[in-house]
Amino acid sequence: MNKKSILFIVGLIVGMLFALTDVAALLAQESSTDEFTLEEITVTAQKREENQQKVPIAMEVISSTDIKELGKTNLDEILTNVSSAIVQKAADG
Repeated sequence: MNKKSILFIVGLIVGMLFALTDVAALLAQESSTDEFTLEEITVTAQKREENQQKVPIAMEVISSTDIKELGKTNLDEILTNVSSAIVQKAADG
């Protein structure tokens, strides 16, 4: 055998291995049933007014008068003193 035929056979074997491993992965993903099962989803948000003292989350309220008194006009400046807010600037500013 010459060098070209050996390289062709090795390439063919490697190609077959790649093809067969992809097929095996696809076959492993198939299921025997066509059912779709949705896991339980719990929604905790409520679309009504609640007393802030009864809401079980950390909450800070900034009123418009507070913003006017501080003289802040930029959202980044307004949220700097809020403990649960994280402001990250993008590369473009």
